[in-house]
Amino acid sequence: MKRLLLLNFAFLSVFIAQVVVILDIVQSIFDVNFPILRYFLYFLAAYYLIKAVQKNTIKISILIHQNIVLVFFLSWIILLLLVSISQLLDGYRNYINFKQFLSGLGYIYLISFFAILKPNLLFYRHFFKFSFLLAIVYLFITIPLFSYFTVSHYNQGEGYGTVFAAGASILLLTFSYHSKRVNLITVTTVLLVLAVNMLLARRNQVLYFSSVLFFSYCIHVFHQSTYLRKRKLRMMILSSFLLLFFCVLIYVNVDKFSLFFDRIQTGMESRTYIIDLFYEDFNSKPKDWIWGRGIFGGFQGGVQSTDDFTGYRSTIENGYLFLILKGGWIYLGLFIVISLKAIYNSFRKSKNLLCKAFAGIILIYFIDMIGFGLPSSTLRYVIVFIAIGGCYSNELLQCTDEFLSSKIGLKL
Repeated sequence: MKRLLLLNFAFLSVFIAQVVVILDIVQSIFDVNFPILRYFLYFLAAYYLIKAVQKNTIKISILIHQNIVLVFFLSWIILLLLVSISQLLDGYRNYINFKQFLSGLGYIYLISFFAILKPNLLFYRHFFKFSFLLAIVYLFITIPLFSYFTVSHYNQGEGYGTVFAAGASILLLTFSYHSKRVNLITVTTVLLVLAVNMLLARRNQVLYFSSVLFFSYCIHVFHQSTYLRKRKLRMMILSSFLLLFFCVLIYVNVDKFSLFFDRIQTGMESRTYIIDLFYEDFNSKPKDWIWGRGIFGGFQGGVQSTDDFTGYRSTIENGYLFLILKGGWIYLGLFIVISLKAIYNSFRKSKNLLCKAFAGIILIYFIDMIGFGLPSSTLRYVIVFIAIGGCYSNELLQCTDEFLSSKIGLKL
């Protein structure tokens, strides 16, 4: 009963946050807005996450002894939230800042605390089921509306992929745990979201889901276990067939993908201007490189500013620079250290595919941050800290593939 209660706290937090994200899509379609409902749901999501942390963490003394850098990282998050209170109560834009905080900004920073939740296999199973359900919803929405979503001037197709298909990444990375039906739907979802984003020339999305495919293949090929050895052939045959079909489809319709290939050749040119402004502004105040400018901080954005009065821009489309903007090199540095430790634990200490998959999720996020990879309340970001928490668990690291497959694998 106690384990189920803890599951409810953690999973409800994830579930409610995704309901808000989906609600945003529905509201945009019908051009309506329910801000009070949004505030209430994010409050609930934050409440359940705090309750999960309160009830489900390792004893503080053990946490400090084993994961001191993680403690520093979370302490820095708390400090950033506390410092932001003054900007919520006083000063220019305080009303706007307060609405942003209630509309998910505060919850986004709390997501980091998933890293100290003690791994719960029931939570993982429910998380996998929820991710699978979202993947099915993506197929039901996108397939009949494919031509509509892939019109170049209509970019909603990109947003649907972020919301509904990102959870499929962990399912693909743990391919061998699941049934053939689940795997077929998962691979189809990832290939479909790749096709949509290539037609829309959304390079970051293509990079993200391509990385998921690449790491899924590598992990299954190089991970050594008796359980996995029996299933490698199935995985390789299915993935090779679908990938070949996908490549043939692109080759036959190469003219439709021309915009994507043209944009690949331009690299990061489209963002050079704003990145140069970021460096120029931060170099004028060197201490900001260390401490950052807070969760509401910005920089002089020139013609691309988001505040006409101050000329400031509150975001930058690069995950590494974004963390520096908000919390300085302390924020980014601590995140890199805890992530590298998690990856090390996975590849050096783990005996199972799940922990390898978690390491893959973290590595994919580092790749994702090059082109975008900003913190958000979507599964794409939440799963990063779930992965970090899993890689810090000695119990989970020692589980066998046979055991995990029976407990969290989807056999639908």
